Amino acid sequence: MIKWNFKDPDEVLDYEVDWTARIGTDNISSAVWTSSPAGLTIDSSQIVGKLTVVWLSDGILETEYAVECLLTTSGGRIHNQTFVLPIRTR
Repeated sequence: MIKWNFKDPDEVLDYEVDWTARIGTDNISSAVWTSSPAGLTIDSSQIVGKLTVVWLSDGILETEYAVECLLTTSGGRIHNQTFVLPIRTR
């Protein structure tokens, strides 16, 4: 798992993931984001070339969230990556 820098629960931030090294010349056809435990909000996500971007808000103080991306490529490959997002105050 990859650990992201912490986020304050009052912030709305975007997190960008570059998949180039994992998918090579293939293209991203879909990316589905989930998080656990409850409390973190996935506001939106988008695909920009070989990047995925997810916008996150809320979160419960002193909680670490597992934010997971299930990515499917146009070639039919499926990648699954989990990121850890701690919620702290600044």
